[in-house]
Amino acid sequence: MQKKKWYPYELSKKEQLKQKKIADKQEAQMNEPTVETMAKAVRFLADVYIDEVNSKKVN
Repeated sequence: MQKKKWYPYELSKKEQLKQKKIADKQEAQMNEPTVETMAKAVRFLADVYIDEVNSKKVN
């Protein structure tokens, strides 16, 4: 039985995949909207809606 030759690039390829997975996971977390961001968006839309309703009442 022959011993399989070990090539350093095989390890680095595995390591690169591992690093890529970690980076992708971190990027996905950064792109997820936080509760604060969602709350700001809801408040903004509510303000816009209230302004629309109020402007229609005046007319």
